[in-house]
Amino acid sequence: MSQQQPNSNSAIEHLCRLADVQKREKWPNVKPAYIPKAKYDDRTANGLTKCIVDFINLSGGMATHIQSQGQYRPGAGGQKGTFTYGSTRRGTADIHAVFYGKHLSVEVKIGKDRQSQAQKAVQSDVERAGGYYVIVRSFGGFYQWWTQSFLSNVILP
Repeated sequence: MSQQQPNSNSAIEHLCRLADVQKREKWPNVKPAYIPKAKYDDRTANGLTKCIVDFINLSGGMATHIQSQGQYRPGAGGQKGTFTYGSTRRGTADIHAVFYGKHLSVEVKIGKDRQSQAQKAVQSDVERAGGYYVIVRSFGGFYQWWTQSFLSNVILP
């Protein structure tokens, strides 16, 4: 018997249902018709990142998006600005999460984006330390990995 692979649309629909249930629990005295339905989109890096972070958080884990780039700070009154370098390790994954006591690093890649050498080194270090590292290109792909590989190793070792 073959199991159907989830596509991004069905995975996103599942995420929307989780978010809608959480909203109803958060606001039990508000009529459901007045609570806006959740909307997610995994076509951009930011959208895919939001899908994954929200899914892990709604599933009982803890996830956060890591901002690793530096930032330009313009000067006041026409003065020259300064650049503040990021303080995270070069190659750090986009999302860090904990689920059932296991660390998970998620690297989001959209389109032709590829993993850098620094990211490969971080992946090796995370896996050597016993954590999980996954490269994700769609929410459907993440959801498939989550349900078929990750959960079976974390919950049913």
